[in-house]
Amino acid sequence: MTEKTGKSTVCGKVLADYRKMKTACGIYEPLQLMMFSVLSDGLDNPELAVAAMARLEKSFIDMNELRVSRLAEIARVLDPMPEADERAMNLRKMLTKLFELAGCLDLSFLIEMKALDARKALNDLDANVSRQALALVMFAYCPGVTIPVSNEGLKAATTKGLLKRGGNKQQLQKLMQTELDEFDCAELLQYLEADGAGILSGSAKPSKAVKKEKPSHSKK
Repeated sequence: MTEKTGKSTVCGKVLADYRKMKTACGIYEPLQLMMFSVLSDGLDNPELAVAAMARLEKSFIDMNELRVSRLAEIARVLDPMPEADERAMNLRKMLTKLFELAGCLDLSFLIEMKALDARKALNDLDANVSRQALALVMFAYCPGVTIPVSNEGLKAATTKGLLKRGGNKQQLQKLMQTELDEFDCAELLQYLEADGAGILSGSAKPSKAVKKEKPSHSKK
């Protein structure tokens, strides 16, 4: 693909705003994103999961303490979320399986995996997370991974002025590919999907910036 900077384009301006926001308010890191997806499963209002994430960070020293805590204690922190007991069980189960798989609560082992193997490993965590959440987690370790456009991401693109009302996914993809290189395109799509899913939170820790150099494992 021909290199593009996108600095003066509509896509470039939205992407620049996103990068400023990364350092200003915080974006969920991969493990936080997995946790958020578990907590928000079936909810119409993702803000309930955002608030629950903030309470968890205040109530437990780290995620390892959360992993070994009693379900009743976790559910008490999640309350007043609907089905707090079930969400507590699913969250602890996901963290436990990750610890058994990786030996720690870290998803960076995905870096050395092929895309299909990484997706299988994430699915094996039995977290029942959305396709978009899995794609965003994989993007964090392999920027070359293509993130599919969801209806929520399309709506976010319309809200930010990238598309006129009634625009479709193909138009968005064509616009981004015309104005941006593949890595900027993927990062902008990450932003739209995260914004559309309601997972941008001021309580989350800032994520690390995505490197511009294409890693060798991205071609696997």
